[in-house]
Amino acid sequence: MLTLPKSEMSTGTDISAFVLERGLLYRRYRDKLLFVMPRSMRKSLVVTAHDLSGHSAVDVTIANILQDFWFAGMRRYVRLHINVCFECLLTKDPRGMRPGYLHPIPIGKRPFDTVHIDHVGPFVTTPNGFKYVLTLVDNFTKYISLYTVKDTSADQLIRRVQLFVDSYGLPRRFITDRGSCYTSGAFEQFCLQRDIVLTWTSSRHLQANGQVERSHSVVMAVLRTGGIDPDGWADLLPEVQRIINNGESKTTTKTPFEMLHGYRPRFHQGVLRELSTTTWWIGSHQKIYEPEHVQC
Repeated sequence: MLTLPKSEMSTGTDISAFVLERGLLYRRYRDKLLFVMPRSMRKSLVVTAHDLSGHSAVDVTIANILQDFWFAGMRRYVRLHINVCFECLLTKDPRGMRPGYLHPIPIGKRPFDTVHIDHVGPFVTTPNGFKYVLTLVDNFTKYISLYTVKDTSADQLIRRVQLFVDSYGLPRRFITDRGSCYTSGAFEQFCLQRDIVLTWTSSRHLQANGQVERSHSVVMAVLRTGGIDPDGWADLLPEVQRIINNGESKTTTKTPFEMLHGYRPRFHQGVLRELSTTTWWIGSHQKIYEPEHVQC
């Protein structure tokens, strides 16, 4: 008979939510079967979902875990772990959305229809001469692209935007602030030749480009907790981009990568991948998991 330890039980526990597969205990969650993580393995799992994933907040850390695993009292366990995380205590400032009315920019009709652009920096100059990060955020999927630049000149801007266009195609509109590189004749001509609408936000009104400004705070937080040399931040940038693009949104319950590509990639799982039912193959049994057979 399927049983749980008394310490794992609560008044509202529904035993029918648990199933045995190949002698392993799983829990039904939404349209997935999640492996019930033993107590002895929970610490390493949370370290992987938090410490090795950009030191994200409680909700994002839990979303990382719930891709494949579950255990009782998860939210309390994760909150306690983050509350004593040395890197988070040392480098992060408390923040949160303040009450008030929002005036959001309308979402595009397709990925990369509207793209927000801004620079963040300066950082310590790298051996290759890079000092800034150019950030481009898709208004539709929230997918972020990060590029290192040596300065905020129009020439550096155009070079990186061309790389972006070569990868994702021409957007319908760019939204930027009124920095000199964005209002320059060279960048205006670049957009005009490609039939891209260039929209400038109001001066001294960061909220108007809040989509990319919010991303900057996450970029800075991940870089600060990365434990790298001051001039080595450029090497960590691909990892920062990966972490942000694979963080689950509270609104859509999907990640930017998933919104763009249609699936969630797996990272840092190692041997735990053998326990996952959300990947194509389950261990050496090569059994395909079919979500439609699961009763939620």
